[in-house]
Amino acid sequence: MADHRIRELDLTGKIRMRLVPVAREVRALHEQRGNPSHEHSGSRQNGRGGTTVAARQWRIQKGEDGRRHLVETLRFSSREIQDLLRTNVTDAGWTWRGVLHKP
Repeated sequence: MADHRIRELDLTGKIRMRLVPVAREVRALHEQRGNPSHEHSGSRQNGRGGTTVAARQWRIQKGEDGRRHLVETLRFSSREIQDLLRTNVTDAGWTWRGVLHKP
């Protein structure tokens, strides 16, 4: 299992992986809980399966020219975590299979 938590965005996620040695494959289920959008802060969103959550956080900062600019303070994509795990599995000669239900 791979867990991730982004407190600034009230977001948690898990990638559950089940090894199937006979078939040399990993069956993976991605679960996401939280609120990636501050616009809808009253509602929590849950997802399971092939979902991707991407979020960015910005702030306004005064630049050297005296003008205000948007500066990115946080960037998150659940796809980056899943891609890293998938690459490690396939580089080891195994197959990665995403599933939509608990393995």
